[in-house]
Amino acid sequence: MPRPSPVNTPQLVIGAAGETDAVILSCVTELYRSAGLSRIYYSAFRAMPGTRFAGHPSTPAWRTNRWYQIDYLLREYGITEEELRTAIGKNGALADVDPKEVLAWDLDRIDPNTATYEDLIRVPGIGPETARTILHLRSKRPITPADIGTGGLIARRAGPFLTITQETGRQETLTLFS
Repeated sequence: MPRPSPVNTPQLVIGAAGETDAVILSCVTELYRSAGLSRIYYSAFRAMPGTRFAGHPSTPAWRTNRWYQIDYLLREYGITEEELRTAIGKNGALADVDPKEVLAWDLDRIDPNTATYEDLIRVPGIGPETARTILHLRSKRPITPADIGTGGLIARRAGPFLTITQETGRQETLTLFS
């Protein structure tokens, strides 16, 4: 794989050619793989009066936001193209739902007392910094339900995907946040 190039930073105009999100995902992953890009920027297509695209529908802003989220999952979380395809519907389109959350729906609940860093960062509401905080905290003592909501953890988003095994061996799910 080529080294990331800080010089080449393309911008994709989402929706300009009527392309599906499935096609964009293939394009983006190929660009990262073959061109060694460090970053790709995204913008929503906006129809301009007086051009041949004047009647073409504009792309909703949420779609561009979802592309930034997918891009981050590819670049920073190491999530593969194949995994991200599960966030794209059969019609080739993304839904207006956080793709990290869509991926998490297919995973088993994880216990922050035993999960790896890689497992933790796949939980909605837990990013790299919070995952490191959890790992640091649990090196001193077990994580408890009371800890959920501290250290940047967004309990409302993470709770449905977590389960905590108490010292008694009892498991506690965190659905009270959902």
